[in-house]
Amino acid sequence: IRITENNGGLNRSDVSDSVFRIRKPEIVLLTPLGGESFKDCEHLYIDWTETQGVSSNVYVYFSSNNGASWSLIANTSGTSFSWSVPKGTNSNNCLIRIYDPSNPATINDTSNSVFTINSINWVDITNFNNGDTIFATVPTLIDWDTISNNSGRWNLKEGVNTIDNNIYSTSYTWTSPNVYYASRRITVEDYGNACKSDFVDVVIYPIPPRVVAPNGGE
Repeated sequence: IRITENNGGLNRSDVSDSVFRIRKPEIVLLTPLGGESFKDCEHLYIDWTETQGVSSNVYVYFSSNNGASWSLIANTSGTSFSWSVPKGTNSNNCLIRIYDPSNPATINDTSNSVFTINSINWVDITNFNNGDTIFATVPTLIDWDTISNNSGRWNLKEGVNTIDNNIYSTSYTWTSPNVYYASRRITVEDYGNACKSDFVDVVIYPIPPRVVAPNGGE
């Protein structure tokens, strides 16, 4: 910068002692940049830097089809976001894009290349399939298999009702009330992360009424 005084024949000036830099507002995505591999139902940490002039809040978008379409996952402040990847997300063409809503055309950044998110079968109910029958009032064993990266504790639900929670084993004996359901969902979910779950839709068949007495011969 140069400043010049022109007053009464005086011609004095001064210039900045050294050069400086003028930068436009900028967002730079740090992670994920591409080539990484993540899993559904776990946290994907998104980090970026911002220069002065970027809005206080930025939009974070996700694409599973190499940018053909985008879904908003966050409107956030700061320079990082922990995204809980939805269950069932499965693609090797994933991208993250961040932009300033005040100037999305010029203040933005996107992963350099695609990364992968794998859908994992975290929990698997092994002894029932969809459409199987559970007989009411009869103790019924429910078994499930799991893989690593879980809390080691499980919740068991029937519909929206909790059968039991904080179960430390991978099996449970349940006795259904004497009611009829043409389709009732049984769900096993990780106590610490309900996204890691499995379910089956079963028929619950009540025990028919039975005459006990008088039953003949009395």
